[in-house]
Amino acid sequence: MVRFEPATGKWLEGNVDIPSSLSQASPVSSEFLKYSLSFGAENLLAVTYQWWRDELAIQIKYEDCVGDP
Repeated sequence: MVRFEPATGKWLEGNVDIPSSLSQASPVSSEFLKYSLSFGAENLLAVTYQWWRDELAIQIKYEDCVGDP
């Protein structure tokens, strides 16, 4: 997504800390791995966990949709 959307650096009020150089990095690069282990990546991925824990959220897993559409 970061390759095509320049506003990704502003997600979560900038707390995802996505470096601009990441837009040119391969998902198998050491730079991508370094970001994946960063506090910014943790903030980005924490959103999913927070939504999952919301009592008003409809919880569905990809595997369940594929297994029993």
